[in-house]
Amino acid sequence: MQYVVSTHSFLLLIDFDDNWRILDMRTLDTGTHYGIALLSDSPPHFLAKHNHSDITAYRANGESILQDQAIRQDGNDQIHQMAYARGGLYIANTAFNSVTFQTLDGKTRHEYNFFDKRTDVNHVNSVFPCDDLLLVMLHNREKNSEIFVMEHDLQKGFKPREVIRLPHTGCHNVFIDGQHLYYCASSQRRFVVVNHRKRGLARDILFGGHTKGLSVTDNHVVLGVSQHARREARLSTRGQLAVLDRRNHAILTMVDLNIAGNVGNVNEIRCLSAPELAHTGDRQIANGLRSFSLVKAPSAVERLMVGLGLARARPAARTAAAVTSEIAQSEEASPDAGAAGAQPWS
Repeated sequence: MQYVVSTHSFLLLIDFDDNWRILDMRTLDTGTHYGIALLSDSPPHFLAKHNHSDITAYRANGESILQDQAIRQDGNDQIHQMAYARGGLYIANTAFNSVTFQTLDGKTRHEYNFFDKRTDVNHVNSVFPCDDLLLVMLHNREKNSEIFVMEHDLQKGFKPREVIRLPHTGCHNVFIDGQHLYYCASSQRRFVVVNHRKRGLARDILFGGHTKGLSVTDNHVVLGVSQHARREARLSTRGQLAVLDRRNHAILTMVDLNIAGNVGNVNEIRCLSAPELAHTGDRQIANGLRSFSLVKAPSAVERLMVGLGLARARPAARTAAAVTSEIAQSEEASPDAGAAGAQPWS
């Protein structure tokens, strides 16, 4: 089994045996890396984003994987995740609070700024294209994270369609199959599985570190588990991979990546030796998603504490119609000056 993993210090190519023991771990590049987009499975051909350079292509050459060429990308910054589909890249354009689509030749580019903000207000961090539908994760800082379902017309651009409100804050990654929706509740050290048909939690697994980076194949789910630290310290933190059974979400093993020194926080994981299901998804499944909220209504005790000024009220759940209305109102207003004093979230 072969995976490519991006961390705060390396871009790694890792070979495993059938028991998830590391056979070989090679450094493809050094420095902070985030998104990895797969162009083809055989031979492996993928794009990776270094934090301080253009997107770089990597291509298999016999037993090796070599840097191929740089891909120019304009108008994007602090890219967290990207995926290749429909002839272009879907990009979580975090610094500009947007999602973008651009063809590799740069001739077509679409951008959608959430709530018409041009600074990192909602910390847009994950994309999961399903043909002409796109799931986008909004971290939302200290507020509940949300998953937007967007329509994408290759001529007209993006349009919000549905929104799913999560019961956790600080979330990354999104994947759906016929029954479940998966995400990392990163700041709360959890991996969460939602039954999107029944609109309830199926599994909520607590880990010993910051959860970010998600790979899904037919039999396995692999996610990153890292020591959480402020941004400047993430270069030297310890990173691990948690391997789960896809059928029952049981933890099979934890893989220590720090055999030759700390690799830093894990940011992205992609499988190269089997179909990577968490890269792009099925339109029919995404098309069945409707807006819902997993945020519980406040109890009588909570309402009393709010009334006495001893606690803050929970924000009300938002429907897709309410979100669309809010976006429309924000587009009529002047752009926000920015998230002054915002913490350096992952």
